[in-house]
Amino acid sequence: MPYMENGSLAGLLWDVDVPWALRWRMAHEISLGMTFLHCQNPQILHCDLKAENVLLDGDFHVKISDFGLSKWKLKSRVVTQTSPEGSTITHAPPEYFLDINLVPTPLFDVYSFGVLLWEIITRAEPYGNAMNSALIRLAVTSGQRPDMTLVPTDLPDVATVSQLMQTCWSQTPEDRPTFQECADHLITVTSRSSKEDILQAIIDVMKARKN
Repeated sequence: MPYMENGSLAGLLWDVDVPWALRWRMAHEISLGMTFLHCQNPQILHCDLKAENVLLDGDFHVKISDFGLSKWKLKSRVVTQTSPEGSTITHAPPEYFLDINLVPTPLFDVYSFGVLLWEIITRAEPYGNAMNSALIRLAVTSGQRPDMTLVPTDLPDVATVSQLMQTCWSQTPEDRPTFQECADHLITVTSRSSKEDILQAIIDVMKARKN
């Protein structure tokens, strides 16, 4: 992979109040990248999708990285381990905690993408106040999710993405969309920003990082 000048998405979000136009472009590009992985034959499952594993090039285009937990999915089985051991607990779906022998599916990654959208919207760490991982496990299996009070309620595009986010992290895997459906939803949001909006957002981010 080529050198990614702007580091990880997590580092950018925590350092800079990224303009919404650029946030939506990055979210859309992640959904496109995951669509590509899930459309391979055999299918590639990431199993650890999170802001730290999304890298940014010089123009803030995304590349999905860290495939250490990735799986090649053949028919009904996964080649290598049969459970996604080591996945980041904040981004793992409830079924992961309920079945130690779980075979990952594409809907595992979709759930993680829902949490990643929350990170993009809030610029915060999911479950940042949890004392330990056991509390996160208990909360997620009982239906709790990252703090929705941190999600702005006065921005129409945020409301649109928030609806998608909550569908992605549905407690029932079958209710989650595919990444192609995620991309189709997000393109309606990104299309509201012009090339000039994106360029200005990049300029603003680069200025903010220098200060």
